[in-house]
Order: sequence, then structure tokens, then C-alpha cells
Amino acid sequence: MTKPPVTIRKATADDDDALKAVEAVSWDSSSGFPSMREPKETFFNERVGPERYLLAIHDDRVVGYSRLMPKTPIPENAHVLGVFGLAVIPDARGLGVASALLEASADEARKQGCRKLSLQVFATNHAAQKLYAKHGYVVEGVAKDEFLIDGVYVDDIMLTKVL
Repeated sequence: MTKPPVTIRKATADDDDALKAVEAVSWDSSSGFPSMREPKETFFNERVGPERYLLAIHDDRVVGYSRLMPKTPIPENAHVLGVFGLAVIPDARGLGVASALLEASADEARKQGCRKLSLQVFATNHAAQKLYAKHGYVVEGVAKDEFLIDGVYVDDIMLTKVL
């Protein structure tokens, strides 16, 4: 039996509950900040609205997202788009969801006239590092002992992909 395909679409305000559900189950201490895992009243806010999100749909439900924002607010850096979060629910992992989101993120960056994508990943998130390398991301830097998570210092790895 063939698996249903993963489709990507832009988020709308109506996706708030679906994204809160993805957020609630997608992160652990190897991939996200424990202090940021408190349930949110609303997913979107004034700074980050639905227009910043690409959603992965599988089997008629939202199973992941990618949040895209300018790397910085200055015009000299406008050619760089940041991936400020890529999440996939556990039972959809291995279906190509993250790959589809990364490809769609690169396509969206190109549409916006960007020539580079940038993201950061915890050194403890080995699966994500492998995935990003497969998609052409390279290490540009490492912030040693950048975070203290569950009593352990964790490096923050900065990755980029030239489009």
C-alpha cells in the first residue's frame, strides 16, 4: 500500500489549534527549550503571524511546520531568510515530512528573492543535523556551551544553505 503524499501549504489563522497540537508533541530537550514548552493560549502572535509558516499536511491533518522569518531586521541582511523552527509530530517522522518542509522553505526563500537560508540546531539533535546535511546545509559556526538544558551545556550549531 502506498503512503499518502505529504503536501505543503501556507498557514492561515484557522490553523492555530492544529499548530498548538504539533508544538505540544514535537519537541524534547534534545531539540527545544524546556522553558518554551508551556502550552500557549494562541499559537500566532503580533510578531509572528500565519504568513510566516509553511504547513505539512499528511492524511488530511497538519503534521509539521516550518517558520520562516528574516534573519535580522536590517536591509543589508534581507537576502537571508531564517528557519526559526521546523517541527514534525512523532508519528509522522520517517514519512518525508521534514524533507518536504525544507524543500518548500528553500522554494519560498527563492520566491522572496533570498539567496541564503540560515538555521540553528542543538548539538544534541543528531537526526536533524543529518537531515540538514542531506539537504545541503553546511556548518558556519558553533556557539560552545550556548545553552544549559537539563543541567547539561549544549552547543548551538549555525547552519546555512546557499540557494
